[in-house]
Amino acid sequence: MRFTTFLLVIFYVFAIILFGLVLSGIKSEIFFFYSLQKNLCPKCVIFSCPQNKVPKAIVDAYLERNPVMKEAWIEDGYRFD
Repeated sequence: MRFTTFLLVIFYVFAIILFGLVLSGIKSEIFFFYSLQKNLCPKCVIFSCPQNKVPKAIVDAYLERNPVMKEAWIEDGYRFD
């Protein structure tokens, strides 16, 4: 009886440690994507990215200075204000 109790305690200890590691990993991923969205995405020049948060006025100004990109975006259906 004591050996099975010991194994049960060991199992619970490992389960708690594993649960903590999983929670820690999830927290790290959430923080990574939050900081990416907050700090890097507003400055990114890859405007077709769904995470991009650059204001439309800046995109328009960027495309005005890059005629090749402007032509490609207009062909794809982009509209200027």
